Amino acid sequence: MRFMLIIHHSEAAWVTPSLVRDIEDWVDALKQDGRYITGGAMEPAGLANTITRNEKNEIVRHEGPLHDHPIVFAAFELISCKSAQEAEDIARTHPAFIYDDTVIEVRRMWDEMHGEMLRKPSSD
Repeated sequence: MRFMLIIHHSEAAWVTPSLVRDIEDWVDALKQDGRYITGGAMEPAGLANTITRNEKNEIVRHEGPLHDHPIVFAAFELISCKSAQEAEDIARTHPAFIYDDTVIEVRRMWDEMHGEMLRKPSSD
């Protein structure tokens, strides 16, 4: 199973050479185990552009991120694991937790498009 680790922290957090080395070591260890697929850091949210549909049903571009919030989507890691628990255990070891406000969302990825994706959850 593939899991996306979506890493959020304060945009004011400063990336240090030490943190970069720690992340590289973390990635290397997961690569050795065959559990790392890809990942990367995002540019600052203030440099983002958002593409959306307006009230006239036109697709338009806005400068800036979708949400203006002090905690931003900062990076992602795509990993391969046997279970959600394993993915969560790996997320807990990410060096980004050097920042007190770090949040890592762990989400399983569907391996292929299929009918299950089209069914609405029951309201039972």
